[in-house]
Amino acid sequence: DVVLTAPEDAYSRTFVDTVGSSPALMNTGNALCELSFSRESVGNNFAGGGHLDANMWARGVMVHELAHCLDVRRDFTGPSGAWSNVLAISPHDRNTINNGTSYYQIAAHKLSTQLWREAVADIMAVGFWRLHLRPVIAQNYSASLRKKRTARTDDAAHSTTCWIDVASSTVAPTSDEDLFNWADRVRTSASCGKK
Repeated sequence: DVVLTAPEDAYSRTFVDTVGSSPALMNTGNALCELSFSRESVGNNFAGGGHLDANMWARGVMVHELAHCLDVRRDFTGPSGAWSNVLAISPHDRNTINNGTSYYQIAAHKLSTQLWREAVADIMAVGFWRLHLRPVIAQNYSASLRKKRTARTDDAAHSTTCWIDVASSTVAPTSDEDLFNWADRVRTSASCGKK
């Protein structure tokens, strides 16, 4: 289940410029994900110019955040939602995980896993636009996302341009129901981030 953050908490997480804040973010928990989202902050910080529809851009941002939830939830399918898998962990980091504590430490601190998670989220946003917009229009959204990622040279965890390029040029997803699985396949099969 996805729930919205209480407005007073969401405001401080998405609108006030503090460490850890973001215009949109997804916190994952046991059997639920909590979405914090500020349409105003998304518009101010993520809009890609006058050629993009603000509502469709915001929907892409929400799909990006939903991807985080769908990615991480597959790793917590044990009894009472306990850690049970490593699909949301970068392949580079998987062999260092042997319990729930090491899973959380890797997820929180390893750049390769942070990038792995952001990759599937950006791929899913690209796939969403490709499903719901004409190809030339979808390409404008993907290009704007790519430009945003390229401009942030100080944010290595969001250096997903290689995956955005692959998602933009590969066969498009066929349905909303298959969108996450498509994004996961694109992330896994791409040569991006491999050493």
